[in-house]
Amino acid sequence: MCRLRGLAVTGLLGFAVAFAGCSAKEGTSGAASSTRSETAGTRTAGTAASSAAVTDIDGSDDVAITACTVDSATGWMSVEVTVTNHGSQKGDYVITIAFDAADGRQIDIGMVTVQALAPGQKSEQRAFSYEDPVPGFTCRVEDVFQLPA
Repeated sequence: MCRLRGLAVTGLLGFAVAFAGCSAKEGTSGAASSTRSETAGTRTAGTAASSAAVTDIDGSDDVAITACTVDSATGWMSVEVTVTNHGSQKGDYVITIAFDAADGRQIDIGMVTVQALAPGQKSEQRAFSYEDPVPGFTCRVEDVFQLPA
C-alpha cells in the first residue's frame, strides 16, 4: 500500500510539473505591485491596467500571492506567487491557484511547481488562466502539496 501511495505521489508531481511547465516564471517582474490591507489574509494587487482582490485562504506560510492581474501582453488573468521554504530540508511544491469570479464561482485554475527549494530560499513564479478575464476576478491559493526533495 505504501509503495502504491509513493507511486501515486510521484506521478502527481510529474503530472503537475508537465502541466505547469509553461506557467513557471524565471526571475521577478516589477510590473505588478502589491499592498497588504489591515484585514488578515486579504491582499489587493495590480497594475495600472487592471487589478483584482487577492484572498489567501490556504493558510500556508510558504506561499504568498504577490499579484493578481490581467497580463498586459496576453490579456489573460495572471497570478504571481512567491514560494519560501520555511522548513529544514529541500522541498518540492505543487500549488494550485484558483481564479474566481466576483460572485465566488471558480473560472479556472493555474498550477505552479517548484522543485528542490532549499531551506530559506525563495522562488517567484507565475501562472495564467487561459479563460477570458471577468470584472472583479480574484486569485486564491486553493491547494499546496509539498514533499521533501
